[in-house]
Amino acid sequence: PEQVGIVEAIRGELSDDAIVVSGVTNIAYWANVAYSVRQPGTFITSSYFGTLGYGFPTALGAQVGRPDRQVVALCGDGGFLYSPQELSTALRYGINLVAVVFNNSAFGASRWDQTHRYGQRFIGTDLHNPDFMKLADAFGVRGLRTDVAGLAASLREALSAGAPVLLEVVLPIMMPPFQIVP
Repeated sequence: PEQVGIVEAIRGELSDDAIVVSGVTNIAYWANVAYSVRQPGTFITSSYFGTLGYGFPTALGAQVGRPDRQVVALCGDGGFLYSPQELSTALRYGINLVAVVFNNSAFGASRWDQTHRYGQRFIGTDLHNPDFMKLADAFGVRGLRTDVAGLAASLREALSAGAPVLLEVVLPIMMPPFQIVP
């Protein structure tokens, strides 16, 4: 599926020793099964349950611990919004990671489930997000917005910034790997 292609595009822009923090979001779920880990200790995941919002703060810690490495946090829009104020921490202390925020304006896996298993009875899955570029600017960090087609080039640009970057990737609600339906 397209999600595997997204994971492969991310892998293609990272060095072998880059650290990826797989948050609780669709593309990160796919990364758990499709990301090619090339060195031990370079893929951090909490699994699936109960850790929404941990990705970006965990990636900050990974970058502090390994400042010589590329660090990328794979975040959903809902999970990232648990701690966007940490953009301030990243800027203040020169923690130069890339927060990739996959924006589908929903808690996407739950929305997918409600669509395909619960007769489109929706509750609590739609998000009213801020403008992520304005949010990045408000904290003084670089913001980049792209779609799936521009992800590789935008990630390459973000990694070369030498500063904290919020990279928003606008995409539709997509099927998570644990809810494959015919």
